[in-house]
Amino acid sequence: MTFFVSKTTLTQNTTDYGVFVHVPKCAGSAIQTYLKKYHLNISRPYGSMNHHRSFCESIAFIERFRKKPKFAIIPWRNPLEWRLSIYNYAIRENPDISFMPLENKTFPKITFEQYIESLLDIRICSSKGLSRSELPWNTMWSWLVQPFSNSLMPDKIYLVNSSFP
Repeated sequence: MTFFVSKTTLTQNTTDYGVFVHVPKCAGSAIQTYLKKYHLNISRPYGSMNHHRSFCESIAFIERFRKKPKFAIIPWRNPLEWRLSIYNYAIRENPDISFMPLENKTFPKITFEQYIESLLDIRICSSKGLSRSELPWNTMWSWLVQPFSNSLMPDKIYLVNSSFP
């Protein structure tokens, strides 16, 4: 999910705002709570912002707003911890919510180490139909990568580690 963050209610006239890119399984909900604690408005002015988007995909929403953001907040996590969180999430969450029906059935039958080994096996990872979600098979980098050139690129980009308070 991509959020706009501002001190005031976000309008087309707002010039002092930022973007928060909620990377799955990286303490995004905790960061939202933290921002709200300091009375910052967090909004998604477009319905299509409802799903998790990478930073690169989030730039498209910034372009719709046509105002350059002052900053972007992008959470990240140690890649191995991130994988463990995804593994556990796929096991415990309802597949209709996680969009990981195959992983929900498969992961309880394999160890975390076997999951990591499957990530290293190109034949398994490139198989079609593993999941309705790409999350268990993408890299952390795929969420953080930014476009090479964009006039609306934020002035500052804050990468926030999941050890965020």
